[in-house]
Amino acid sequence: DDQSIYSWRGAKIENILNFQNDFKNVKLVKLEQNYRSVGTILQAANNLISHNEQRLGKTLICTKDTGENIKILKNENEKDEGLYIAQEVKKLLNSGVEAKEI
Repeated sequence: DDQSIYSWRGAKIENILNFQNDFKNVKLVKLEQNYRSVGTILQAANNLISHNEQRLGKTLICTKDTGENIKILKNENEKDEGLYIAQEVKKLLNSGVEAKEI
């Protein structure tokens, strides 16, 4: 249900919300364990999505460590945002981080 952000690809929240009504003898299985993101990212995602009233509800559980604090950046425009990101990537590469890790 939280993946209905993909409406531009045809996903509709109604498909998920009505699934148990449309099909008999179904069992709801919540996929809550996340193997990709660190704890700070999941906490932020849980906080943001919790405001969506059109969802079945679940809490993502992290299998990784907490991770670093989230950095919030506000730019005047997309060009400034792109320049900032390019500079940060360059710093990471110069410090020895492999490109595939960025």
